[in-house]
Amino acid sequence: MRLVLVHGINNENNSAAEVEDVWMKTLREAWRQNGLDPLAKMRVTNAYYADELAKLSSKAEGAVAAGTGSRVSQVEFDLLQEYAAASGISQQDIVVAANEEGINISVVEAGVPHEAWVIAISRALENILPTRGKYLARLFLRQAAVYIERRGVQNRIKDIVRGKMFDDASSIVVVAHSLGTVISYELLAEQAAADRIVPLFVTLGSPLAVRIVSNYVGKKREFPKPPIQKWLNGAHRQDFVTLGRTLQKETIGFEGIENVDDVINNESDKHSIVSYLSDRKISCAIHKALSL
Repeated sequence: MRLVLVHGINNENNSAAEVEDVWMKTLREAWRQNGLDPLAKMRVTNAYYADELAKLSSKAEGAVAAGTGSRVSQVEFDLLQEYAAASGISQQDIVVAANEEGINISVVEAGVPHEAWVIAISRALENILPTRGKYLARLFLRQAAVYIERRGVQNRIKDIVRGKMFDDASSIVVVAHSLGTVISYELLAEQAAADRIVPLFVTLGSPLAVRIVSNYVGKKREFPKPPIQKWLNGAHRQDFVTLGRTLQKETIGFEGIENVDDVINNESDKHSIVSYLSDRKISCAIHKALSL
């Protein structure tokens, strides 16, 4: 059995080796605490794509770049609108944040897809949700929007992950985080993946229940089996990226996903991969699948 890791956004400042080291040390520590074998000889594939996504995002028109005065993409605007509404952000909150940033209030009050509005609402999110929003308002939404909106970016990133995920015919356990859950789900739902064997698919901190994202991937009527035999989803109730939503028929289009929403609390970062992988239910489920 092979373990495939698919990371999320903003890992471009970490090397592939560093990402894998954090994930595997966290998993093995969780296994140790639960009295499980460390599976030291297990095969691990890290589907690292962060550097390429960062490069493509920086080149994309509409990406937030403070001080440019440019309009932003409609997808980025819509994503931020949805996150703001779900978080209870008011127009007054945005105006206050704009003042703090020295942003032209008239632009913000117009509510148009403009860089100034994005910066102001991102700041408002960070002010109101200091532990949940953190840097995610500015960074997650930017890379997610570029990925969702641009077919060329999608194809390039999926090619990278597909090449790692399916580099041989072995059975695989796929563990994905954040934007990596979207990429992984798309690949596993492809008809070309139907002959693969995936005893367990684990999604952690997934935005697949966010309306803009679910509209992008498209709601399917049936659980993608094959190739996925079991799907486990970890969603912290206060994870900004998930908006606290689990993966249900109403959000993804089908039933059959086991949701874990009582994930270990992490006061500093509710979206942390370390918190998710440290969770007993999640880490033990991964170990069980790998031991088959």
